[in-house]
Amino acid sequence: MLYIRKACPEDMDAVISLIKKRMDWMDQKKLKQWNHTGYLEAYPRSYFLDHSEFFIVAVIEEKIVGAAAVFKKDERWPEGQEALYVHHLVSDSAYRGVGAALLQYVDKAAYKQGLAAVRLDCEVNNETLNAYYEAQGYQACGFCEDGPYRGIRREKTRFWLKLREHAELLQEAAQWFHDKWHIPESAYLESMQECLLNRAAVPQWYVMIEHGRIIAGLGVIENDFHDRKDLAPNVCAVYVEEAYRKQGIAGQMLNLVCRDMKEKQVDTLYLITDHIGFYERYGWEFLCMVQGDGEEGLTRMYRHQ
Repeated sequence: MLYIRKACPEDMDAVISLIKKRMDWMDQKKLKQWNHTGYLEAYPRSYFLDHSEFFIVAVIEEKIVGAAAVFKKDERWPEGQEALYVHHLVSDSAYRGVGAALLQYVDKAAYKQGLAAVRLDCEVNNETLNAYYEAQGYQACGFCEDGPYRGIRREKTRFWLKLREHAELLQEAAQWFHDKWHIPESAYLESMQECLLNRAAVPQWYVMIEHGRIIAGLGVIENDFHDRKDLAPNVCAVYVEEAYRKQGIAGQMLNLVCRDMKEKQVDTLYLITDHIGFYERYGWEFLCMVQGDGEEGLTRMYRHQ
């Protein structure tokens, strides 16, 4: 099980080893980032020891498999809006999802501190890494230079939150889902309270926040009101505010919920929808037609494994 904690000076040699391993991987993949900018000359071991208080580390079975430094200021960005700035993000390529987990940890920290954005930068010609950050919700917003390094500044203002970790949002979230789907607010609230109190994998609820308001959300429940009780659990109530559609938000949420449920040992998820061609983009496959409760016609059932 992966967990994330604050780093200590004793962790820094393991972090540096991870960075060296990742630089070798970049060479093998013919990618340009740290391996072409004199990275370890610019950031020697003494730097990591002096800045260990700013680092977080991801740990699996007592082994450090990822790390990042998180600052509140960055000279590569103009002064003004307060934000968290991510540097030195690294993960062991043998463990999938570690980088995303670290970034989600920073999202949560920014939200709790009342900050509007998380920021980072990426080498301008590293198409693979830029695509990765795009998929994580980081939008390009300018360039920066530091010696031989030329990077793209990226900013994320939308935070993905698990309601089991944010009891303060339950009432607002229940009202928001009720407004979108017209299911009684009390039903949403009861299910959300259950996910707070119950350590079981299901139910779960998720929202995306921007500038303090919910802009998207979805849930995972046992059955989304259909006759195939054996096809469970179900992703439900997928919704993105109209002004935020066609920006990849639904796809980000679906990928994140699948990853979160896998961490809870749930490898297969189902959902019902009338859409054709949308969920296929994100790895879902049409399974069969099912009968919705109180519905005259059949609806499409999808599966993600």
